[in-house]
Amino acid sequence: MAPGNADLSATISGQPDPVAVSNQLIYTVTVVNSSPNVASNSVITDNLPVGFTFVAASVGCTEVGGIVTCDLDDLPANSTSQVAIVVTPTAIGTFVNTATASSDTSDSVSSNDVGSTTNTVLATLPGNADISTTKSGSASRV
Repeated sequence: MAPGNADLSATISGQPDPVAVSNQLIYTVTVVNSSPNVASNSVITDNLPVGFTFVAASVGCTEVGGIVTCDLDDLPANSTSQVAIVVTPTAIGTFVNTATASSDTSDSVSSNDVGSTTNTVLATLPGNADISTTKSGSASRV
């Protein structure tokens, strides 16, 4: 590693998996600075999959047009930062979500700056039924 460089790595996971359409899914993005140097102005960028609606995210995150940007400020040497991104899937299928870590500090190992996760969205979850009951008729006295 060159003097003054950082080494950011990003991982992402989505829970629950599988998730039912229209239910919330929480992505957890973790960024690690494995270098002995500060990673200045560190940022996570997550382009949400088509068919997902943004709901909320950790402090420091904003969303515009399906792109979530999380400002991590200066990430200290040998440290970890984590954010949560809450979404609602509006389509059924298998979706890949990718998050990228970056900073103003040169990254000596850029191949690990991107993390991805695959999640399945179902119409309903196995074992869950969508049942309603209606009772009609006149009341009788006993």
